[in-house]
Amino acid sequence: MPHSLTLIAGLVDIFVDGAVDIAAESQRKRKFRNRRRLGATLRPGENTPMWNLLWREAQSHIHRYGDQAKLGRILQVPRQRVSAFLTAGREMSDAERAVQLMAWVIAQRQGRPPG
Repeated sequence: MPHSLTLIAGLVDIFVDGAVDIAAESQRKRKFRNRRRLGATLRPGENTPMWNLLWREAQSHIHRYGDQAKLGRILQVPRQRVSAFLTAGREMSDAERAVQLMAWVIAQRQGRPPG
């Protein structure tokens, strides 16, 4: 399978795994709690289920000392930003880095060296 198709298949796997849970949860929460103005910046939390799914998946691959620094080099951000994304869970990355993070997670799942 070409590399680009493998990447797409991996992305689909990540989001399909959590799609049923997200749909069921949104059915239970039919209320519009903490509704923000249209176009406001999103913060990680219950209103960002796709980010939460990627966050949990990426977190499960950060084990050893130095893993955050290596990921920071791949994403071209300081280790402290990686920590804010993954460990603290208080920030979200921009769109480009989120896609890079998805590709990194896929490479980790497949046991390939990322980069």
